[in-house]
Amino acid sequence: MQVTVVGSGATGARAARALRRLLPTAQLAIVDRHRAKAERVAEQLGAGVQVRAALADGPPPDAVVLCVPAGLHEALAIEALHADAHVVSVTDSIPDVNALFNLAPEAERRDRSLVIGAGFSPGLSCPRVTSMRQVVTATVGAAAACFMGKPSGTATRLRAGSTTNSAKLPRTCSP
Repeated sequence: MQVTVVGSGATGARAARALRRLLPTAQLAIVDRHRAKAERVAEQLGAGVQVRAALADGPPPDAVVLCVPAGLHEALAIEALHADAHVVSVTDSIPDVNALFNLAPEAERRDRSLVIGAGFSPGLSCPRVTSMRQVVTATVGAAAACFMGKPSGTATRLRAGSTTNSAKLPRTCSP
């Protein structure tokens, strides 16, 4: 599995560390326009982490985690979906969230998960999350989210604007 984290700031670095822990055999890439910053994060994660200047560089990812400033999520999500990748966006920007919701038909057409507004990385900030299945299960699109150490409540899967399933999130998250 190829997983790409876009952004190597505090949130991107934390997401990359958690992904390395949750998916130790996954090929992990970090994309950032500030290469030196991305290289520092990659060095902390150990051998095998690739640093790229753009999402299109290297092999296509299976999943992309967007940890970039507001205003950049829509274009990157479109690029990731066109590469047939699942997308997780940590944005809490209302314009970004609205733009990403508009991409839901494209994600559904491609049978890709689009996890929107997963602030501070979905479950990735919770050290008690022990498997990627608890974070995002690409085949069913379920997501678990902890925000600042507190569970957000319920993960919901939408298809064509209707809820298809939902699950309670764990109550035992800590920063």
